[in-house]
Amino acid sequence: MTQVSIYLSGERNYLNIKGDTGPIVYPSGFLYLYTFLYKLTDGGRDIARAQYIFMLVYLSTLFFIFKIYQTIRAPLYTYFMLIFSKRLHSIYLLRLFNDCWAMLFSYIGVYSYVQNSWILGTLFFGIALGIKMNVLLFFPAIIMILFQILGLRHMLYHFFLIFGIQTLLFIPFISYKKEYISRAFDFSRAFLYEWTVNWKFLSEDVFSSREFSFLLLFIHVLILFIFSSTLWNRISGRSLKELALSLLNTKTLFINKVYKTSFQTQRLIVIILFTSNLIGVLCARSLHYQFYCWFAWSIPYILSQTRIHPFFQFFIWALQEYAWNVYPSTAYSSIIVIMVLISVLFLLLIRC
Repeated sequence: MTQVSIYLSGERNYLNIKGDTGPIVYPSGFLYLYTFLYKLTDGGRDIARAQYIFMLVYLSTLFFIFKIYQTIRAPLYTYFMLIFSKRLHSIYLLRLFNDCWAMLFSYIGVYSYVQNSWILGTLFFGIALGIKMNVLLFFPAIIMILFQILGLRHMLYHFFLIFGIQTLLFIPFISYKKEYISRAFDFSRAFLYEWTVNWKFLSEDVFSSREFSFLLLFIHVLILFIFSSTLWNRISGRSLKELALSLLNTKTLFINKVYKTSFQTQRLIVIILFTSNLIGVLCARSLHYQFYCWFAWSIPYILSQTRIHPFFQFFIWALQEYAWNVYPSTAYSSIIVIMVLISVLFLLLIRC
């Protein structure tokens, strides 16, 4: 709220907008959203009202996740994993992070895609990106889905829409555009070792090294390639090479491929979006406790699609919950975090 008060005082230079947690590192959608909350909660002093608002955000997110699960006919037992997460309850009702809002809009975007509301889905992904940059983890999936279902021309329209949303959010800061971009979309930001949930089994020197950062980027790209060429391309039934070659064909700009998706395609849309996000989480430079809400909603369904026995699905989910509730994180809990993510993605890849 300190950052919001500085913004409300008329400051538009992102370098000068700071708070108790340091300088602002989010796109301006965060400021607009928390300005609204600032006014609703008497400058952040009415904590109880803020918690009620975030309770509504939690319930709204749960509603859209339920709608997604219902549409793709997720097994009934997966719903129990959704509602019994202690860490999610803490993030939404006690911590009041902007991650909660970004993921609400992201999952509305997922639901919109499943319902063939393509423009609406992209609109919500664009809004979510304007609140927090982690939404970019969905973008490899968005590219694969829109290109295979709508074609190149329509895919480009959708990305123009996302760019337009970011431009509109940016306008009040146009006098300090360099400062805004360097803070709001800082890909080189360093993370503190003491707060990492996923890499505590490494030494601080390794964690902070550029070599480790580049290794994670390489692994990220490699896993995206593997999933794109084996699972994500099932929507069109074409190989990744064929899809890539079609990009070079200018005629694809004029092909209209819009059609109503089947149940199987709806299921693939969800799997592609969920796994794209999960791959990004696995290869993240650092995960903090609030980042759990980025992907925890997707784990029950992804586990169900691995087709392992429900007992083992619950066991893996429980391990994940345990690791994310260890505070402060330890080498042991971090190993569990990483191994669960690897196991879920590997099992999905070989069994889905």
